[in-house]
Amino acid sequence: MLHLLPRAVDRSAERDPDATAAVCGDAELTWAQLADRSARLAGVLRSLGVSRGDRVAIHARKGLVSPVAMHGIMKAGAAYVPLDPFAPAARQQLILEDCGVRHVVADTAAAGQLSELVERGVRLEGIVGSESAPPGAELVRWAEVADAPPGADPGTIELDLAYVLYTSGSTGVPKGVVHTHRSALAFAEVAARTYGFGPADRLTNHAPLHFDLSTMDYFS
Repeated sequence: MLHLLPRAVDRSAERDPDATAAVCGDAELTWAQLADRSARLAGVLRSLGVSRGDRVAIHARKGLVSPVAMHGIMKAGAAYVPLDPFAPAARQQLILEDCGVRHVVADTAAAGQLSELVERGVRLEGIVGSESAPPGAELVRWAEVADAPPGADPGTIELDLAYVLYTSGSTGVPKGVVHTHRSALAFAEVAARTYGFGPADRLTNHAPLHFDLSTMDYFS
């Protein structure tokens, strides 16, 4: 079986669909809900023109949108690129343009910042989750994602990119560090074995999405 990060979610959904996958405040997602919602998001992204190997940004504060966005983007065959929603527009612009991002998965608070980025010259073709979209970008709201059909298998392989994380830029221009599905899953499996994580354990996810420590918590 191919070692792909979204396949791990789907296997958990098949094995124990009603078990809790993620909690944020009083809300939670079961494994079945995470698998289903991420598959529907993948279908929406594919309908917007996302193809295998593309980069799709996540512009959202941490919450239950986060795992759905991460796995939905990867299920569409793309790599997710997390943005710091509190970073200056210039840094967000640098990352989007450096990665060639044309599509963004967002939360409802991102509309103003996305419009500012387009005004600065960033070209966006599709936005999922925001309340509004800047000129030139097609908008799909989260309520529409819930009714969308799941995406077809894009043919992702282990050596395809899973995500791109950017350095702080403290020594110069921020640099994108790419991770394949194989490398990311290998790291998660080593972490799970080293620390003895099991299905009954609960991990806090305190690191922001754009920081590499967050991947251990999410994927292990």
